[in-house]
Amino acid sequence: MLQVQVKTILLGLLLFNAGALIGYLMTTSMRPSGTFAPPATRKLNLDDGVVGGSNGRGSGSGSSNTDEWIGIGDGHQILESQSAGRALRLQARLGRTHRQAEVACDRLLAGDPAEQKKAQQLMEHCDVPSDYRLDERMAADSCTEIRQTYVTETMSQEEADFPLAFSLVVFKDFYQVEKLFRAVYRPEHFYCFHVDNKSSNAFFQAVTKYASCFPNVIVSESRSNVNWGTFTVLEADLHCMKRLLEMSKKWRYFINLARSTPLRTMRELVRILKSLNGANNLENAGTHRGTPQLSVQLPDGSKKEIQWYKGSVHITATRGFVEYVFSSVGRQIIEHLRKHGGWPCPDETLFASLNHNPDVLKVPGADLTGLKTDNVKQPFLNRYKNWLFGVFGYPCLSGKAVRQICIWGIKDLPAMNKRPEFFVNKFYYNFQRLALQCMVERFWNNTLADYRVPGLAKTQEIPLHFYTKFQFVKKHI
Repeated sequence: MLQVQVKTILLGLLLFNAGALIGYLMTTSMRPSGTFAPPATRKLNLDDGVVGGSNGRGSGSGSSNTDEWIGIGDGHQILESQSAGRALRLQARLGRTHRQAEVACDRLLAGDPAEQKKAQQLMEHCDVPSDYRLDERMAADSCTEIRQTYVTETMSQEEADFPLAFSLVVFKDFYQVEKLFRAVYRPEHFYCFHVDNKSSNAFFQAVTKYASCFPNVIVSESRSNVNWGTFTVLEADLHCMKRLLEMSKKWRYFINLARSTPLRTMRELVRILKSLNGANNLENAGTHRGTPQLSVQLPDGSKKEIQWYKGSVHITATRGFVEYVFSSVGRQIIEHLRKHGGWPCPDETLFASLNHNPDVLKVPGADLTGLKTDNVKQPFLNRYKNWLFGVFGYPCLSGKAVRQICIWGIKDLPAMNKRPEFFVNKFYYNFQRLALQCMVERFWNNTLADYRVPGLAKTQEIPLHFYTKFQFVKKHI
């Protein structure tokens, strides 16, 4: 009997080691031995130093050791070869769910006129995505089905070592919300949904169901009736910011999302935020006097007047910034805006004013340059929006705008490979549907290419020094 047990154990160990060897060979045998030589890089003729068409690692970033450590953190380390293996498993799970069979997205992203014409004809025939599902149907999904096409493994050590927090303020069209959530979801980050109190019950149930399938996702119990231009827009983000602080002490940066589409992969986003070295990136559209002045009482007992600034509600902010929002000083400003409103909107006043009063408020990560946002020296990296005029006015080739913001279409796609921002507003699933569908394909192809999945090349690569050269990164609290 003892001999039988020993033989069984030895056989089990042999099979385990054979399986591990096969898994390793699958992730390494498709790469050349010795020094990793990335394919030739095609450079785009851009002034901002953005490079397109690389293998996703950047020139000179290869290593002769395919098992190099890619991060230094506590506990178990994730090797580069393990990242590649996890990416291959992700690719297998995704299958073709992120690919478009109707058109060649790479050609649309390159601005091919023939492919644009083909896409227009397809959309005239049917402008509803083939995989579209109603909120009620999505709310009925099981967690097993939901998790099947999500990234449920931490893909690299550097991502494990730098967790982020996201709020998603949502209202309708869970079909599109889910595409954003699936793109940004990673098990090492933290997420909070705020569902508008006006949302349908089916939409709320869909959000709640998907959130319940992941331990690092919550739905805010407090729900505001969000109306544009009022304090309720700000209030929705505040609900989630507070809950995210309570949820974990680990995350480093906060980004608030709405109807957005990612331009960067999650690995790129982590690398960029690490390179910001504790700086916030918030828009500074200048000062205004539309809000009654406020003198805040500071921790040392003194009172000082702050200057009101205008800027986007969408922010990239350090954890220290978010903690300051709920400090005694931050609460004074919030209550003042709740009582008096803000011009033009409270949500466009609070965050900008916190970040651009460094002499008074001393907010962590606050800007010390005093520079207004522009597209050269002081860019707003959080979101690419086309306001059709001023600093953020660009060609809107789709011809459609809502509240003075361009709704992108298929002829706008080539511009996406020239932008350094983190996310882009706005694509609609039900307006020129192939535009959003190709952006989804672009994101997942770039994500898989980030981990050297064979046969895939990134459509755009931006060197980190592009982000670290700006003054707000060098001069901040």
